[in-house]
Amino acid sequence: MNPIAARSTRTRIRSRAQALALAGALAGLVLSLLAPLPALAAANLVKNGSFESFGATAPTDWGTWTPAGTATCTKVAGRDGSGAVQIETATTGSRGFLVQDVALPAGAESIDLSFWQDKGAMTGAGKAGVRVTFTGSPAQFFGLDAASGWHEVATRLKVPAGATNVRIEPMVDYMKGAMRLDDVDIEINGAFTDLAGQQRRVDHDRHHDEPSRAHAGHHAARGRRHVRGRLRVQDRRDQRRRQGRLPVRRARRIQGDVLLRDERAHQQLGAHARRVRRAGRLHEDPRACLQ
Repeated sequence: MNPIAARSTRTRIRSRAQALALAGALAGLVLSLLAPLPALAAANLVKNGSFESFGATAPTDWGTWTPAGTATCTKVAGRDGSGAVQIETATTGSRGFLVQDVALPAGAESIDLSFWQDKGAMTGAGKAGVRVTFTGSPAQFFGLDAASGWHEVATRLKVPAGATNVRIEPMVDYMKGAMRLDDVDIEINGAFTDLAGQQRRVDHDRHHDEPSRAHAGHHAARGRRHVRGRLRVQDRRDQRRRQGRLPVRRARRIQGDVLLRDERAHQQLGAHARRVRRAGRLHEDPRACLQ
């Protein structure tokens, strides 16, 4: 076998093997990039929010406060069979609270609060649910008026400027009866999202954007029709000149006129494109109008 041909064959085989190895490495890299990242579980800032751990008179990590009447806290079955807390009062003049202060990390802008509530049959004009108070801000109440049965309450709260902690208080306030609570959860959400405000801005932009888009499309269509019309005239004159139907001198004069008109048409097209670009809808070369 010719040594030169053998060396050339070995070179091709080596190059092909290197190409296959490179392709395999690139495929592995792409697959690793496309692989889903492991989900990061958001941390619940509330300690013993599921009320699994319980002391003699209250769940651990929770304080109690009874400013009026009597109230008891006991461990009961939760919504999924695990533990939950029950706050029970004997009169409509009683007030019973659990209390926990939750530290907020620096830079927190909003929190997601959720809990499960079984209000049961209660009487009185007060409230039964969860009270939330940020540092230096008024208290906010969250709860349901639903009858017996587990129901979830979930909301997003904006963290006031300067707030370093939030107080969570499951409570039965000026009501008689028993309320059960489970899975109290607070998670940092990051930037506060005003969904209603975003929808209003989207609707406003769409309302003001549609007339501009229609105006820009009208100018672009006029520019294309104008240039195509000039090109058709030039094509017809070139065809007549090729067929010998025009004198040479006149053909040259017409050709000069056509070149001048083409330059003017190009300038007019550029002016159309600039007007459309100012309208904010054509971000392409003016020659693209000919397509």
